Formats: sequence, C-alpha cells, structure tokens
Amino acid sequence: MRLTVLDLPNEILCVIFHKLDIINVFYSFMSINERLDRLALDPFYIRKLIVTTKSFSDNMCLTKDEIVDKLCGDIIPQIHDQVNKLFVEQHLLQRVLHAGSYPRLNSLSLIDFQPRTLLKILTDDALFRNLLSEQIVSLQLDLVGEEITPGPDILLAIFVLIVSLCKHLSKLSFRRNRVGLLEYIFHFSSIDWESSTLTSLKINVETFDDCLHLLDGRLNNLSRLTIFVVHIKCSRVNQTTFSINTSIIKSRKRLLSSREDMKLSFIRKEYGPVGLYIETPKLKWRTIIFHHLSYPDVFQSRCHIYSLPYHFYDFYFLNNAFPDGLFNNVRNLSMTENRPFVANLFKIISESFPLLVALDIFNLKSSELQQDPTICISFPYLEFLGVANAHLDYIRQFLIDKLCNLPRLTNLYIRYEPLALVTINFTSDSTRLTSPSLRCANDQKNQSNHQADDIYELLGQSINQLVKYFDEPEKKRGLVNHTNLMQ
Repeated sequence: MRLTVLDLPNEILCVIFHKLDIINVFYSFMSINERLDRLALDPFYIRKLIVTTKSFSDNMCLTKDEIVDKLCGDIIPQIHDQVNKLFVEQHLLQRVLHAGSYPRLNSLSLIDFQPRTLLKILTDDALFRNLLSEQIVSLQLDLVGEEITPGPDILLAIFVLIVSLCKHLSKLSFRRNRVGLLEYIFHFSSIDWESSTLTSLKINVETFDDCLHLLDGRLNNLSRLTIFVVHIKCSRVNQTTFSINTSIIKSRKRLLSSREDMKLSFIRKEYGPVGLYIETPKLKWRTIIFHHLSYPDVFQSRCHIYSLPYHFYDFYFLNNAFPDGLFNNVRNLSMTENRPFVANLFKIISESFPLLVALDIFNLKSSELQQDPTICISFPYLEFLGVANAHLDYIRQFLIDKLCNLPRLTNLYIRYEPLALVTINFTSDSTRLTSPSLRCANDQKNQSNHQADDIYELLGQSINQLVKYFDEPEKKRGLVNHTNLMQ
C-alpha cells in the first residue's frame, strides 16, 4: 500500500508546515480537505505572514500575479484577523493591506522599499497611516537604492513622519538592506521631533554629533541603540561594543603601530577582547585619489579593530589581512583589496561568516594563486552577490559549480561581458547549476566604457538566452524577471 501525505499524523504535518513558507503551505495544502485546512489555518502557525517574491516556490505552476491574486482574494480574507507580524515588499504592500483589516497586526517589516516611494505612501495612503498610528509596535524598514540617490532631507522626513505617526511604536529599525548602499540620516537638530514610546532603535547616521542628538532627551524611554556612524573620531569612542575602520593617509612614510600594540591599547582601557587586522602598505610612493581629491606621493594604510564577540550585522572592507574568526551575526560583507586576493581567502570567509546573506567584492586585480579545484566552498544562505567591480577570476570562483555552492542566490549584480565570458555565452554546463533559484541579474552599465551603449543593447537582446540557460527546460521558469541598468 502506497502512503500519501494524507496518511501522515497531524504532528508530522505540523512539523512540515512549520518548515515551509506560509504561502507555499496555503498554495499546496489548502482546499484539499477539512483536516488540512484546519491545520494550515492554525492561529499559532499563521501569526507571521511573509509576502515576498522569494516566498513564492518555483514549484508553483501559477505566475506570480496569479499567486498574489489567490493570496489577496482567497487566503488573506480567511487569516487576516490572526496575523501578528507582516513582512511585505514595496510592490505588494497596498494590495496586501487592502485585502484584510489585520486587527491583531503589531509588527511590520517593509522589504526592499525605495525612499521616495515610501515617503509618498506615508503621505498619501490613509489606511497605511492609520495602521501605523493605531497598531504598529515594531517597525523594520529595509531600503534599497534608486537611480538618483535620495538626499538627507527625504530620509529625515521619513524618520520624522514615522516617529510622529506611530503612537505605540517601541522598536524601530531604519537601515539599508545590503552592502554598498550606505544611506544615513543626519542633522537631527534641524527639525523638532520626539518620541516617548520608542525603546529600541537601529539606525545609520553620518557623524558622532548626530548620535548625540539622538540621546539629547527626544527619545526619553530609549533603552537600546544600535547605530552605524559613517564618520567618527576615535577619541570620542566610549563604548564596549564597537567596530572601527580607519584609513591612514600621510604625505610621508612613518612607522605605524603594530597589531599587538593596538590590541594592548584597547585592553588597557578595559574594552574586553578585541580583534583587528592591519593592511600592510607597499613600501613605495604612489599617487591616489581619495574622496574625489588627488594626493600626490602619499602613504596609505588601513586598520579595522572591533570588539569581540562581534555584534554587528555588517562587516566592511575585509581584505587579505583578515585573520579569520567566527562572526555569526554578520549578514552583509564587503571585500576590497588593491592586490590579488590570497588563494584561500574565500574559504576562510565561508567558514568565518556562516550566515552571510549579501556579499560585495571590489577587486580588479587578477588572482595570482588559483583555488584548489578539488575544494568546493559553500555559502548556504547567500542571496545577493555583487561582482560588478570584481576581476573575472573571482567571478569564475563563484559561478563555477565545482568551485562554489550558492543554493539560495537570487540576485546577481554583474556586468554583461564578464557574465557572457564565464558562461561561454550561456552555453557552459559548469556554471548552469550555481543557483537554480536565481531570479534577478542586474547589469551595471559603465559610462566610462566606450562600448557602454553596445553592452546595453546586447543585454536587452540576451534576456531570452539568460532565461533558457539558467532555467530548468522542462519547467520554463523565468530566470531574469527584472533587469536594471544602473546609470
């Protein structure tokens, strides 16, 4: 006798349901029989609703629009009164909100929102404003970039609108969602605002003075502050949890402090254990451009020192000097180096950052030592890979199946020409399985390249090639459903 899913006990079905996205559960198990409906609609299970394109399984035979229609027309009206937490993307927000009343909703996460669009919704959508005002206790904002970088006035306006609207808000996370997009808010003193309910805040600011403005009494109940300060003077640091990146640029050679000297200076101040690495500069004079200003014949070195354990989600400017370690909290990592990466660095990264979600690589130097072809490194949770500013050697490292395993990669940020070279014009089997769930291939248009217009035209002509190449032929799913050329 052949068993089916209907023969499984309720306990096993509940375990299965809890390991699936709720959208997949509703799509696959609803309307089969009353027993499965009852289990799928269990209030404990459906209190968190995730509505993002990533939550739509590739095994669903419906298009994304049909899935959203079914979700908003059939499913949400049955469960809206049980939902406590909602995760939703920008283009789905208004449809999802208008599909139910959500009387128990108190936690909202806005995923991949462009600042200008978010400001318009905050200003114009009465239903959304009322929800924020009367119900939301916890709010997370994940911002993405726009073709025109949003000015500080827009970001500040969003922040002030939120703290003014939300009468019950106690937890706010106001951050960008990946490495490379460093949006921050500053000049808090330029406008009147306050919140007596906020107890936890995550935010980016430009200077340490902006940090102090947040602590000047406007947030009189704030008990937890997680902050990223873009520009900070080390003399003003007085925290036991920190991550400091420093660039040293001098017009003459000088003897720099050693790694051990720097560690001892922090230990003497009772900061606890610290980790650090120093990029050793080449002993020669050179001309560099720093912050759009040219400095002839300068001497540059970089140092990163951080408290242990490392509590931050972001890790910036990692290079060959990185000593390894375990960084379970880090989700976003950027790697940059003006020399070739050492052969085993990516293996060290995969072991040191086991939960990495986004990785940006900035290195145009050819790799001198190739990785052992018998070793396959793995990034099991990586969703975003940025290699638009990486040498072809490092692109091959990540896209060739036998060298790297990226089971969850959904967003690849790359130039068209290197992608065509690595995949041999989208015909190579060695790169076909790198990411079967890849949904978005963004091509960065380089305006300094005299062939930029040709690349633009080639990309438009090659969408069908990309779809056919990465897709499973028998299912005909779309790989590239969004292509954005960055200007």
